[in-house]
Amino acid sequence: MSKSKAPVAEEKEPGKKKSKLVIVVIAAVVLLVALLGAKSMMGNKKPAGPPKPVEGKEMALDSFLVNLAGNNDHYLKTTISLGLQKGVDEKKITDHTAAIRDCILTILTSKHRKDISGTAGEEELKTEIKDGINKVLDKPDVVNVYFTEFATQ
Repeated sequence: MSKSKAPVAEEKEPGKKKSKLVIVVIAAVVLLVALLGAKSMMGNKKPAGPPKPVEGKEMALDSFLVNLAGNNDHYLKTTISLGLQKGVDEKKITDHTAAIRDCILTILTSKHRKDISGTAGEEELKTEIKDGINKVLDKPDVVNVYFTEFATQ
């Protein structure tokens, strides 16, 4: 009898070992899938790129009154303020006022009335002015352009 009981005990132990092995394999597979999923999610993130510049002081410019491109019976009167990047010295900007105003005048006089009408046209004009000024300054010192007055006729 003792011989018959011993083999039964041996049969139960291999079954327990198999079930433990199955649990370990399943846990390993689940962990592997979780790690691969996390890696793929991390790998799909696009680089954040350069940090968005922080705006500091605003600098008001004198008004502009220009004839718009096309026929000479349309004009634009606008006043612009520049949103400067935080830490930029205003004196540096005022030292280049003539070049900045020339840049803005060149951009404004190249526009037709239809180009600057509506919100989309004004936003595009702001971007073009900001990019033009930053090109003149050789540095992205201007973060925003604000129209404090904008009238066409």
